[in-house]
This record gives sequence, C-alpha cells and structure tokens, in this order.
Amino acid sequence: MAYEAHASCDTPTDLTVIWRYMDALKFMSMLENRSLWFTRADLVDDPREGEFTHAERHHLKGLGDTDAERLISLFQETRRQSFVSCWHASGIESMAMWKLYG
Repeated sequence: MAYEAHASCDTPTDLTVIWRYMDALKFMSMLENRSLWFTRADLVDDPREGEFTHAERHHLKGLGDTDAERLISLFQETRRQSFVSCWHASGIESMAMWKLYG
C-alpha cells in the first residue's frame, strides 16, 4: 500500500530521520520482506501500554459500576483489534531503549 497524505497529519519532509529500536532479526526481516510488523496493541511488551491508569479507573468507577465495566471492556476489546508500530523522529537516543534492544 502506498503512502497517502491525510489532512489530520503533518507529513515530515523526505530528509526527516525516523528511529525505531528493534533487535537485529526483526530488522533483517523488515528489509528482506520489505514490510513493517504491526503488533496487536494488547500484546506489546509493556502490559500497561494503552491501559487505563489507576486514577482513570477510579474516575470511571464514579460513573457507576455497570457503565465503568462496559467502558473498560469496550476499551480492552478495541486494544485487541488495534495494531501498532511505534517510531519517533526526535533524534534523542534513550539508554533504556538501547539496554532493552541492544
């Protein structure tokens, strides 16, 4: 699928360098297959990624148990049906990410 500009997104210039930390096998697979891998949102390495915080859950509980549980369940189902591939263009390296993937 070719890239298509979207009115809601700022398209970076062709000179913009983007980063993604990954292990060598994933990098080689990306090059060989000429494709990106998208992980299901509920299966990323950080189990809290994309989850409600404790404060958010507490706020939702104030709406009433039935409504809160329904919203939380709907959000979790949405995470199972969403796929992500995270990149950044800040140019600032992270020692934590190097340790994780290095």
